[in-house]
Amino acid sequence: MRELWQSVLRASGSLRWQIIALCVLPTLYLFASVVWYAYSARDREVREELRNHGQTVATALADRSAYALSQGQLAQVKESVQALLKSDPQILSVTIYGDKRQAVLHEASTKGQTRVADMNTEAVIRQPLYWVSLQQSGSANGAQSATLNQEKIGTVRIALTAKQALAKRSQQFSVGILITSLALLVSMFVVTQLSGRLTNGLEQAMQAIRAIRQGERPERLVALDRGELGELQQSINQMSDSLDAARHRMEALVAERTSELEQSRNDAWAAREEIRHLLGRMHEAIEQERQSIAVEIHDELNASLVGTKLLAQRIVQLAQDGNPQSQQDIVQLAGQIAEISRSLYANGRQLVQRLRPEVLEVLGLAGALEEMLRVAQQSCPAMRFEFQAQDNWPELSERLAISAYRIAQEALSNTMKYAQAKTFRLHLHAESDQLLMQISDDGCGFEPGQASQGIGLAGMRERVMALQGEIQIRATKGAGCQIRVSLPLQSSQT
Repeated sequence: MRELWQSVLRASGSLRWQIIALCVLPTLYLFASVVWYAYSARDREVREELRNHGQTVATALADRSAYALSQGQLAQVKESVQALLKSDPQILSVTIYGDKRQAVLHEASTKGQTRVADMNTEAVIRQPLYWVSLQQSGSANGAQSATLNQEKIGTVRIALTAKQALAKRSQQFSVGILITSLALLVSMFVVTQLSGRLTNGLEQAMQAIRAIRQGERPERLVALDRGELGELQQSINQMSDSLDAARHRMEALVAERTSELEQSRNDAWAAREEIRHLLGRMHEAIEQERQSIAVEIHDELNASLVGTKLLAQRIVQLAQDGNPQSQQDIVQLAGQIAEISRSLYANGRQLVQRLRPEVLEVLGLAGALEEMLRVAQQSCPAMRFEFQAQDNWPELSERLAISAYRIAQEALSNTMKYAQAKTFRLHLHAESDQLLMQISDDGCGFEPGQASQGIGLAGMRERVMALQGEIQIRATKGAGCQIRVSLPLQSSQT
């Protein structure tokens, strides 16, 4: 029903026809429901009245024919039945049966010979009642009560037709339908007139709105109605005046916006030059790191290897001498070689850690960050380090894990070097298809514009941009720093 109603409203098109449909269709539905109910009730009521009438006539006829049937005198009953058939057109035939269901009297009207009965009713004929007073000698009261006999001696069957009653009711029904139809037509005429008056004003308003939409100034509307329609027309007039004034203001702002766009273009070129400068600084920092690693390899590893070589040669000489004192010297030199080897191993691991965080492969991203904060806590016990991460983690690519680790490492390094903070917080979790990392401290903060030349923040931005992520840095002088990094997890699959 709902889909049918919506399809009718869509098919009606104009607002006027929609209003007519909204008013007329429910009325038609109500009219049809009332007609259907009245028609159904008419048939039920006629049949109920016919059943009651037949039962009453059958009972009365059974009472009147009880004595005649018991005495075998049916002439008077026959005359009564014929008179009943003539006076009551609803009765088609009357049949009286004996006690063994044999027909002893059957009378039918002239119409009943060709019609089929719509209903049959029956009444039982019982033996008539008698009072008998008998004197019995020797009885105490000199009298005996009468006995009651109500045996069934026959049946009266009446066949009835509902045609006359239905015809009468149909006539009444037709008159009611005619009156209701006239009222429906009058209401439809009134709805059509009122909807036309309403939609004419709306059509004028729509024409004005179309003109405004096309950039034209519409003619001023004359409000003919004091209700909502008149208020709408006045609002359209005011809107037209406001749009005309706004058009002039927009024309005045175009030149200003053009100059601002030119300034923005110049600022973009300046920002591009700044990015080039930052990239140059980054490459310079990378080269410095490489040079530092090379110096460490040359100074530390090479010197240790030369010392190890000299100790090994001395061990060979002592072994050739074969003195007991030489044996002790050999043990001492072997211990020195072991200590140098441990130092070489530690230096090598530090260099590897600087080039690639090995802890990521062992502990994963969350474990590596937690270990990084634990080491920072040992080196700086005056600060408090907080770490929070979810329990289950999706599989991350090596590139994504290293980038997230380096970003957090750079933020921690900046906080410990410059922020003078008491608390450092790092929250790590995955949400939807993003890896989110929130870093904050309660240090002295900084001015973002002045810190933009630093290589640390630029490196963080470059790592985020390389993974097509987002980074937000909020810092205020004296109010700490907050960094929010969002990296797409799909980069884990690339």
